[in-house]
Amino acid sequence: MCDMLEILESGKHGYVAQCSSCDAFTVAFGTTLTALFKEDIEFIQTRLGVEIETNENKVSPRAKAFLFRLSQDTTCQLVLTYDEMGFLYEMLTNALLVYEIRQLINPES
Repeated sequence: MCDMLEILESGKHGYVAQCSSCDAFTVAFGTTLTALFKEDIEFIQTRLGVEIETNENKVSPRAKAFLFRLSQDTTCQLVLTYDEMGFLYEMLTNALLVYEIRQLINPES
């Protein structure tokens, strides 16, 4: 059970926090709230990056046209617009950057 969450990134679209006791991440984006591991976040971030680059200017920015599994082990999916992909990608990228910096500063945590 997560006792204390440390916010790594937050903004108007959601937040990413890390549990200090189990190393799981809580990702809130729009109306979705889920617990993920670092590998899951990296999986989503990689897929988002590819889709953003591949589909630039090819779809309406507000069309719900992209499906993303939350992890490799689940059937739960996010349905996103092109713009939402960008917001989520930026949020996950910033959170992972903060996580990596914290690991460099304090490797025991």
